[in-house]
Amino acid sequence: MKSVFKILLLLTGIALIVCSCASSHHDPFPDNLNDAQKVQELYMEINEFVKSNKLLSIKEIGQVSYGDFSCPIMVISYRNSADCKTLINAAIHGDEPASAYSVIPLIEILMNHESKCSFDVIPVINPWGFSQNIRFNKEGIDINRDFASFESQESNIVKSFIADNQYSLMIDLHEDPDSKGFYIYQYGRPDTKASEKVVEKVGQMGYPIEQDVQMVILKTENGVIDAPMWGLWYMWLSKQLSLSNFYRLHNSKDVFTIETPTHLPLSDRVIIQTTAVSVLIDEMY
Repeated sequence: MKSVFKILLLLTGIALIVCSCASSHHDPFPDNLNDAQKVQELYMEINEFVKSNKLLSIKEIGQVSYGDFSCPIMVISYRNSADCKTLINAAIHGDEPASAYSVIPLIEILMNHESKCSFDVIPVINPWGFSQNIRFNKEGIDINRDFASFESQESNIVKSFIADNQYSLMIDLHEDPDSKGFYIYQYGRPDTKASEKVVEKVGQMGYPIEQDVQMVILKTENGVIDAPMWGLWYMWLSKQLSLSNFYRLHNSKDVFTIETPTHLPLSDRVIIQTTAVSVLIDEMY
């Protein structure tokens, strides 16, 4: 039986590698694309919001440059006396806009959250992709499969930033154009209680819960995908490691990915994402 189990693990690893490699790169994009979403407009709105609150600060953690396109990756920080610290990232895929537009309402909620934790928020990890409404960066790299190879400017900027920061909790905000409802990933956790609470709250608000997402051998169970640690190591070996995988392996033991279905209106997706993060903060702290 043990040999059979090892063979199954090996086959699973090969399947993960093949599926991961299939969608991690795209041909580089031309220079003459029209902006679909203006990242600078979002940054202006965020800067005005930060200026209006003395407890917030914002700084550049790196500059992304592609020919005439140049844009910083920013981090918004809130500090209090709490020992715990949370990192939230958004828009690593440029065609998942609700994550970026959730940032301001999310920070407002967290600041009124009885000061349970300090937090850092990266509102746009992929500024070129966000400005074009494209999943990849300008070079055609899926940044969220680049946290083993580190071929992209963006993944290296994030890696350098978190190298000097330890977090109690990390949350990566995403969207899924193929899903019918909301779901949440967790990584290497002993139980699914926190994730189940998030799903329960989103369902109580009347939003659909995904039941049918299939990721090779991982599948949603009432809106929860429970990723084992060995699967993360397989992804590392395949050099297709996601941001959340990287965090779980190298920084924090509590890591989650939020996924909202893009068929819902943008305003609803923002509500779902802010609600999910708020519930997670409550459950984890």
